[in-house]
Amino acid sequence: DGYPGDGYPGDTGDAPPGAGTGNLADLFEGMYIVPESDAAEGLNLADCFSESIYNTKDAVAELDTEEEMLCAFIAFQVNKDIEENPDLQLGVGRYQDVAEATERFGYFKTCVGEVQKVNEEENGWEAEINFFCDLSEEEKSLYHSNGMPGSGDNSYLKLEKAP
Repeated sequence: DGYPGDGYPGDTGDAPPGAGTGNLADLFEGMYIVPESDAAEGLNLADCFSESIYNTKDAVAELDTEEEMLCAFIAFQVNKDIEENPDLQLGVGRYQDVAEATERFGYFKTCVGEVQKVNEEENGWEAEINFFCDLSEEEKSLYHSNGMPGSGDNSYLKLEKAP
């Protein structure tokens, strides 16, 4: 995972000129911030850039260790669809610092757990990791029925007919 041909942003199947597979962390510098976590010490960042880590039901189901969650969170940051115009931005853009990344990592882990729980129920549809997964409840409320209280908290859900 995380190597040329794996689907990271701008992936053409070949490493960019001057960037061998060992330099992927440099290539994506500024696109992610590693939060405070004991799992960060042994993490190989080169394995943490592909959307495939978190973008399928099976991939999300396999996220069960702190290291796997952290790797998925880094991939989530790298693969955000960042808009040039902040007024068009869904969710939050790039994080400002380690403190913000650490806070949002907590939201992300909670979201992953909720997505896993929903997908275990086999209700004929799937939940997914999306831009709501690093938002606080207050930030999510801005997207629910114009922020009306009691409008629900299932923002991580995506209705999709199961195969």
